[in-house]
Amino acid sequence: GSDNDGGYIIVDIPNISYSLLLSGGIGDDISFETQFIKKYNTKCIAYDNTIAKLPGCDNIQFINKNIGFKNNNNITNLHTIIENHNNIFVKMDIEGDELYWIKSLNNNHLNKFEQIVIEFHYPYKSTWKEVFEKLNKNHYLVHFHGNNCRELRWYDGVLVPYIFECTYLHKKH
Repeated sequence: GSDNDGGYIIVDIPNISYSLLLSGGIGDDISFETQFIKKYNTKCIAYDNTIAKLPGCDNIQFINKNIGFKNNNNITNLHTIIENHNNIFVKMDIEGDELYWIKSLNNNHLNKFEQIVIEFHYPYKSTWKEVFEKLNKNHYLVHFHGNNCRELRWYDGVLVPYIFECTYLHKKH
């Protein structure tokens, strides 16, 4: 994707075949999605309720909903779509709802994710520790970098970014 916000570091797994790219949070940048589907020849479903339509792409199925922990007219937790696919690549930049969304997932859902690229926003409450423990059960954190859109802060004696981007790889790889 983009060299700026909207671009992600991923692991190029030899001979991998993804059944689906699940993308949450699009805005006006689909560079990651278009490059990914071209490279891996896979289906992409993109979710974002903050835009009316995708900026110029016919190869991506767009759903005008945000991603969260429940289902209603404006929000989806993606449980049904996850249950109907395997070998899923996940890209999430959903402005703070990523923590609630991950909490809503069970181990079977998470186990279907080959890779996860995700931007975390302000995950500094002690209650969010369980989200990272949940992710670490089946996935390794293989890349971490701070997003420079905000300053750093002290957390538990460590200087860390307010917002950071992570790449998780399923442990079977």
